Amino acid sequence: MGEDAAFIKDEVQRGIAILWNCIGCGWLVTRQEGHELVFVAGSGKNAREVIKLFMKNKKQLNFNTCRIHSARKGMGKYLNSLGFEEVERVYRVKV
Repeated sequence: MGEDAAFIKDEVQRGIAILWNCIGCGWLVTRQEGHELVFVAGSGKNAREVIKLFMKNKKQLNFNTCRIHSARKGMGKYLNSLGFEEVERVYRVKV
């Protein structure tokens, strides 16, 4: 979560985001923006299995699109295999 940890914690505490305990995998924070599910942050292992589980249950979770921000280089190829496409890149500099 890095520099965004306090912001993410605040969103969870105010009910804007949801903290999930993905048993056997780790922790995940999501939030809903309209009918889009946003994967905000995660830690642990088996991220691919967690993503597949959410996608499999998209109707029950009430989302039409899903957005994932990831700094992991290998994640793009995997997400492409699930039908995701890259829509932006983010660059940051400390000043």
